[in-house]
Amino acid sequence: METTNGFPELEQMREQILILREKLETQKIVSERHVRAAIRSGVSQLNRHGMVIIILGIIALPWCTLSFHKMGMSLWFCGGTAAMFAFCIWKTWRQHRALWAIDLASDDLVTAGESVMKLRKDYIDWLKIGIPMLVLWFGWFVAECFANMDNDIFPAFLAGGCVGMVIGAALGFKIHRKAVRMAEEVLSQIEELRGGE
Repeated sequence: METTNGFPELEQMREQILILREKLETQKIVSERHVRAAIRSGVSQLNRHGMVIIILGIIALPWCTLSFHKMGMSLWFCGGTAAMFAFCIWKTWRQHRALWAIDLASDDLVTAGESVMKLRKDYIDWLKIGIPMLVLWFGWFVAECFANMDNDIFPAFLAGGCVGMVIGAALGFKIHRKAVRMAEEVLSQIEELRGGE
């Protein structure tokens, strides 16, 4: 084996390479911790997002149903509105339940990634159900207005319903896009971490 006693520069280079290797390994571990923390944060945000939607739905269900009943809407319409809210609450719970069960401290990233990917797909597919359901409900709302409102109240009530529909649809779409974007960020972070392993 060749000694480096006569070559102090070579010995110095070996020491520097060892130091550099140790720094890179430390940096990789720190980077992995940051990415895992970001994934935990993203999953927590998605979980909170789902919980807020469910709570708002639970509050809106009786409030909207009773408000429509007091305004003179038919019991069928009030029941249909309550059923629509109940379905939306159930669907949101179903979409998020797998993600709520994830423990990122013990579960692997593949499990987390599959749950987030399924949530993202469910949110995208939800538009195929939610938009037609909302259009049908609004058509029913307009028909109820024609049937139950006298001519003096009808224009103001219908205008208020249209404004509420536009604002509600815009807020709903914004919430939907935010959830999809959060899921995509978590997925990209998981992919980044898995690529580094």
